[in-house]
Amino acid sequence: MDCDDAMDAISARVDGELPETNALHVALEAHLSSCSSCGEWEARSFALRRTLVLRRQAPPDGLAVRVLANMSVPHTGAGQWVRYCLGVVAAAIVVLNIPLLLGLTATASTHEVRHLGTFGVALGVGLFWAAMKPERAIGLVPLAAALALAMLLGSVADLGRRQAALLSESIHLLEFTGLGLLWYLSGGSARLRRTVQTLSLRNSPSRS
Repeated sequence: MDCDDAMDAISARVDGELPETNALHVALEAHLSSCSSCGEWEARSFALRRTLVLRRQAPPDGLAVRVLANMSVPHTGAGQWVRYCLGVVAAAIVVLNIPLLLGLTATASTHEVRHLGTFGVALGVGLFWAAMKPERAIGLVPLAAALALAMLLGSVADLGRRQAALLSESIHLLEFTGLGLLWYLSGGSARLRRTVQTLSLRNSPSRS
């Protein structure tokens, strides 16, 4: 084996493509035992490969920092009580909507009531899951807000047509309480503040 063949074999070994059982490996070892030049070339090749594989990770740019900050898990800390309150509200919503889901409420439109009960139970289960997993809370905020707003509009319309009593509609305060606790638990205020700041910086005139 001459030096050119040895360098080809060394390149294959550096890439992990030359098993020790290969006859070429045996011939390479014999060549390296008598050729210091090829031995030095092999050492430099392995050193270069380690440099490429273990190169230093570049620090994240400003955009990556902002994205990672927005994805961070909310830190409840002393606000741990919010999780317990949200769990209680979620359980109450589920309990109050189970009779509707099962059609136990006397009404002429049982089918529609079942649908309302289904949404109510689903919302309660979702709020309870957010209380158990605060890092998931932000994903439930849009759905909970949409349901709470729809319930508010429906209650206002029914009260305006005198098709419902104010006391009976006060049950929907639970949904809004759950929404508020969910928003607080998800770190929504901090996320909103960062979003507003980002939009302000983006829309501000660039400095010369």
